[in-house]
Amino acid sequence: MVDSKIIKDRDSKLTDLAKNMPLVQNYPLIKEVEIKKYLYKSLQNAAGAYINACLIYDGVETEFSDYEEMISKYKEEIFNLPNITPNGVIRPKLETSAEYNLIHSKIVDIVKSYDIDAKIEKMRLPLTIRIVDGVTSDWVENRPRANNIMHSDFWTGGCCDLAFLVPLLGDIERTTVRFAEPVGMKENFLSELPKYEDGEHLYDKYLPYDMKMRKEYLYLQDIYCLHGTWREGGGPRVSMDWTIQTNNYSDIKESYSSKSLSSDNHYDMETWCQAGKDIYYFDIETMDESRKRFNNENKVEDIKLGAAVDGQTGNNAKFVSVKSSSNFLNIAKRDI
Repeated sequence: MVDSKIIKDRDSKLTDLAKNMPLVQNYPLIKEVEIKKYLYKSLQNAAGAYINACLIYDGVETEFSDYEEMISKYKEEIFNLPNITPNGVIRPKLETSAEYNLIHSKIVDIVKSYDIDAKIEKMRLPLTIRIVDGVTSDWVENRPRANNIMHSDFWTGGCCDLAFLVPLLGDIERTTVRFAEPVGMKENFLSELPKYEDGEHLYDKYLPYDMKMRKEYLYLQDIYCLHGTWREGGGPRVSMDWTIQTNNYSDIKESYSSKSLSSDNHYDMETWCQAGKDIYYFDIETMDESRKRFNNENKVEDIKLGAAVDGQTGNNAKFVSVKSSSNFLNIAKRDI
């Protein structure tokens, strides 16, 4: 009965958010809405250009007919990039700032097309662009927060009540994401956990949704929605995701720890919509410096509670107004 009440309430709130959006697939804890084709293509090209820039600035000479071919042809080189995390997040570095900020501006255009600003308080900056391999390893799947384990975004301490996902390039059909509804939730289901496998004790079972991720669509994923990477022997997949605080966030906020709340990296909609346009995200660390500092194969994670934002932004990353020429001068001098 408690489960039913929670799920019904979350469904009602998510349905209200999406009621004027072009809804297609519809489940209580996740909704699929169509993206206008020209907006989607523009975002897809921006993401491809960003990954290509990462390769070029890492010394890879690329040649391809389209970005779909690039993802397949340069798969090994992409996964060997110095700015990619164990969970596949491709972090922007100094050389790729222009391409990364262009991606954000395209996401802003998509979000604005739905006219949902009044229902959202804040969105996360920076956005996450992620590549997931269709072939995995024990090292990847046995990490404390490996994305193949079914989990709720709350467990990372992400300070949100909703997430947006957009599949962009590669093998979306076979390297995809499973979504499910938790059944038999414990009172402490909304807990921050150092390991996703600890979450298996917070519910009895889950009800799988027959949700198939597709290109040209945006996915609205509620905080209670269980999800995990699903591989069926396919190729790599590129997607984007970011978290949101809706007008209903106060219902969830009180469950987050003070540590997580102190690291909250969500911005009000007015500021968020300026990112990639009037405000740029810069990390003064270069690709070469990143390679020297971060070795993807040897990195040992120290997962702590409230660590969702750890690693999403670099130690030297800032948002800078591009209306001031002095700011650009400081960036050139790497003094931001």
